[in-house]
Amino acid sequence: MSQPSSSDQNPTSPSAPSSTLRRMRSMHYTSSTKKYELGRASEGAFKHFEYPSLHLLTLSLKHNPQKFTLPPTEELIQKAIKVIKSYVHNDLPMSGSFRLEEKVIFDMGNCFVKLGFDGDCHPLKSIPWFDTFLKPKLPQLENCFGLLTHDYWQLVDSLGGELVMEEIVFQCFYQLYNYHLLVDPKLRRVIFVENPLVPLPFKQLIAKVLFHRFQVPSITYFTSHVTSLLAVGATEGLVVDCGHLYISAMPVSDTRPQLSNLKYSLKAGNSICQRLREYLLEYATILPHQNKGQMPQFQLSKDLFSLSVLEDIKIRGLVVSNKMVPLDLKSDDRLEWYRNHSSMPSLRFPMAHPRDGTKFDIVIPGWIREFTCEVLFESGDEDHPSLIEATLDCLNSLSIDYLPQIIDKIYPIGGITRFPNFSLRFKLELLAQIRHFKRYQRLEPSLDQLEFLRQPSQICFNGDSLSWVGASICTQTKCNGVELGLDYFDGTVPDLSVMGTIPHHPSHSTASRYR
Repeated sequence: MSQPSSSDQNPTSPSAPSSTLRRMRSMHYTSSTKKYELGRASEGAFKHFEYPSLHLLTLSLKHNPQKFTLPPTEELIQKAIKVIKSYVHNDLPMSGSFRLEEKVIFDMGNCFVKLGFDGDCHPLKSIPWFDTFLKPKLPQLENCFGLLTHDYWQLVDSLGGELVMEEIVFQCFYQLYNYHLLVDPKLRRVIFVENPLVPLPFKQLIAKVLFHRFQVPSITYFTSHVTSLLAVGATEGLVVDCGHLYISAMPVSDTRPQLSNLKYSLKAGNSICQRLREYLLEYATILPHQNKGQMPQFQLSKDLFSLSVLEDIKIRGLVVSNKMVPLDLKSDDRLEWYRNHSSMPSLRFPMAHPRDGTKFDIVIPGWIREFTCEVLFESGDEDHPSLIEATLDCLNSLSIDYLPQIIDKIYPIGGITRFPNFSLRFKLELLAQIRHFKRYQRLEPSLDQLEFLRQPSQICFNGDSLSWVGASICTQTKCNGVELGLDYFDGTVPDLSVMGTIPHHPSHSTASRYR
């Protein structure tokens, strides 16, 4: 019988870490579910060595196995062995308390879902969840309007029942966990960033899927308006969330959302897409791709401009004009005014036919690029106010004592805020409508104080990911949210409009059991 080598008998010898590291490398390739775990663990395990990551270490072992040596310091070797064994060891299971300390953050917006781990400075992925998960299974849906509004039950009935919707949500989170996060959902608490306007039945369905199908330990709920403020180091202000389906303006006081003053508008990103599609179908022209080949033998139709195509054109080609449309201009005269006052050049945009893949170009006139976003600022009625009207109505509903504390802390967030010139035009429209309409004369004494909380140039995070970043900060600073444990889930979830739905009591939290 062969005798064990000296390196196996002495775990502190220089060759002992090499076998441990080779073992770690093999586990990295053989266990797909632990790839991300080992990749993140390597940052802590190999900081004692001259190899900054597991990838570089394995490459060195592969190409130069004889020349690879570790630092000879015995103290460093012992530290490395201890760190590596704490992460990956076949005989000793990974510590449950370590795993539960790191949480998974989901920010399910109207169009994109942002996901990642707490403590990170940006989301790991931002996925268009409607086009990725819902559209392939529900081709009859043009957008996710019914899913994230109060037409939810009507949508569920049209799909064939709640079980169908539950299966769709399950497949969505299954792909998020197994193809993007690469972690075991049973060993990660969930942080859920929510908008106050998301319907309660949809939140209950998500909680049901996460608890019953994935067995997550707990779900902690945070409000997107509050976490967005915390991302820029503030605790109060008027947050204007410019999303895809709606725009919501809500004041936050000392990290407490003032739901009684919430105002919203349906003139949001989806309205821009609809207006853009109307203009393109009527005024855009078709040309051969890069002026090569024959002229396409088809006309522009609605099926050419899917949501993903419109989003691509919107991001790459549209701007917010710095020219203010006269407030007394009639809607019938707006189109002519746009054409006469536009200074933007036309844009040639490459496209492909969804059926046969035929490539062609469309020419988008400059006035469409410049004035499509005017739908955000067009005056509406009580049921469909504009972005400016919703913001001013929210300010107008505040008490006279509280108004001066908020009017200089207006904070727009969301994907729409990334349009060029948006912040400048937003402020100019606010000032103009306060002076023009009598219903806002109560705000005139505070007109000089109207200011944004942060300018876009002063923010290091993207406007559409601020709520996710704020949630990451909250979890690291131990800020309390409304936590719901697996053992105490009875089908109900926290409702922001009725904060007493789930008492904030230690017995309703699973946090104490894993500390």
